[in-house]
Amino acid sequence: MAAPRPQRSIPGERRPAAEGGRAEFVAGPKKGAHPALLLGLLGLVVVTGGVLGWAVLTKGKEPKTIVKDVETDNVGEWAGIRADINEAQRRKDATMKLRLDDSRYEEFQTMIEETMDFIAGVQMRVDEMLDPVRGEDGSIGPEYEGYLAESRRLTMMFEDLNKSSGF
Repeated sequence: MAAPRPQRSIPGERRPAAEGGRAEFVAGPKKGAHPALLLGLLGLVVVTGGVLGWAVLTKGKEPKTIVKDVETDNVGEWAGIRADINEAQRRKDATMKLRLDDSRYEEFQTMIEETMDFIAGVQMRVDEMLDPVRGEDGSIGPEYEGYLAESRRLTMMFEDLNKSSGF
């Protein structure tokens, strides 16, 4: 006679031992992930992908600044100021190189004062040029924002020199 067919057991129960053997444990079926967990994970992936995609698309794009010419008495006034801003940058760079050489400390101190005076003079010229277009509250309209970028550049140069001077 053939061996009796094993009976199906309920998951998590022990089957009786086969002839001369040990009792056998039958594990229950594996449970899958809860649907809410899967939907939450899918939503997180979509949001993360959207944020990363937006970051890649907007990387390196600066807001467009519109530069409207300020009416001045001298047509070449802004060109002269821009040349002076570039000269201020060159002076600042040369001064910062001197900072690294301890043997030329006095020369560094003298040069830093001269450069800061030069930058302050250029900043005054920019402010004087923009005075006619300032509003009553001292703000400048969006059409003149490009000039403020150069003014900020001068301010940063001045601050860098001031911090490195030890004053």
